[in-house]
Amino acid sequence: MDDDGMVSMLMAKKTSDTGDSTSMTWIPILDTVGLRKSREDSFWPVTIQNGKLVCVPLKGVDFPNPARRPLTTSLALRMPLARTGTGKSFGLEEVSARANLALDHKNFLND
Repeated sequence: MDDDGMVSMLMAKKTSDTGDSTSMTWIPILDTVGLRKSREDSFWPVTIQNGKLVCVPLKGVDFPNPARRPLTTSLALRMPLARTGTGKSFGLEEVSARANLALDHKNFLND
């Protein structure tokens, strides 16, 4: 997660048909800015499981208190896409983008 609250995933992709060249790129998978309740709120990422970001919500501090066991919450991953439509069309655009990323990743692993 960067300082702006954007969670990104590193993706690898073959850049040639022979498979001898690979490119790496960071793909944004969740923008946490819209999930904050106030300007001082932030999230401390722990892990990503089952399509959700497991994190510790922070209120006005930069780090969780190490003296106490922090309470975690799960945030569903939603790719930050430009909103050109509403309802089903926007949901389908995200599904399509996620499916293309998954297919690229599968192709990379299988080659």
